Amino acid sequence: MVPNAIVFVLSAKEGSYAFASRFGRHGWRFFYEQAPLQKRDKLRAPLRLSILHALNFVLCLSITKFKRMKLDKFKLHRFFEEKGITHLHHANTVATALTFIEQKGLLSRGAVDKLQLYQTPQSSDRKDKVFNIWNDVFLDTHDLHSHFGRDNRYGPVLFKFSIDFLLKTKSEIWVTKDNPIRWTKGMRNSDKYFSSVSRMKREWDNYKPERRMITVRKNSRAILFKYLEEITVDEPRLLLDEIDLFRVARRQLRRGIKANDLDINVKARKCPSYCYCEDNYYEKSVRDLRRLFYR
Repeated sequence: MVPNAIVFVLSAKEGSYAFASRFGRHGWRFFYEQAPLQKRDKLRAPLRLSILHALNFVLCLSITKFKRMKLDKFKLHRFFEEKGITHLHHANTVATALTFIEQKGLLSRGAVDKLQLYQTPQSSDRKDKVFNIWNDVFLDTHDLHSHFGRDNRYGPVLFKFSIDFLLKTKSEIWVTKDNPIRWTKGMRNSDKYFSSVSRMKREWDNYKPERRMITVRKNSRAILFKYLEEITVDEPRLLLDEIDLFRVARRQLRRGIKANDLDINVKARKCPSYCYCEDNYYEKSVRDLRRLFYR
């Protein structure tokens, strides 16, 4: 937790300075009080105060930068209901999806790595470690494939979860203001995340759906399959080595589900005419298609 106030006290023989920072509705505020000093201390007082100013400024700057952004999960659930958001989504490759199925739950990339399981490499992996989100699970408030009328850049397999997990999870939930791939060093947590549900309500429409990502923090074990409602797989209508990509993906997923005694419906995505995912898949290299649809 961020403390309500931080106080430095620098004492003299017969007097003292107290310099404090307080966090309130308008942010950090600084103030100091001076007890009576003898003449011999007056010459030293400005130096002491300068030191205290510097120490307090550095400490408060650090606290503001790294302040925890965990949200009230019950308020967040209520807010999602008000916005008509009933489900959260996670997209990935077939290979990584199979690892989730075998473990019977979603895992952060850090957890998969620690367990020495397979996952498809992502270009954001290095940044995830730098920004301390390597162990977070990411969810979207929208099915971005349907929302944008294009394939999801993270993969053709979409997991769909009920938001009711928010009422039960013990994990901290943070919500981003932008995709971490666009974060830069020096950004404060308040630049990256919503600090409260009330602030989120005021600012929600200022951020595009692909930037608002729900993060389950510090994940180390398989989660959320209790709230999984279905898996959707893209159907690009492409043959690779004379094999239909959708059929081979669906077959792998169904085999994994059966082998792990799970009851999960796997369905084909039905795209409207304006969706250009088929064109995007057609333009991908054989290597990329294998990365997305094969293990």
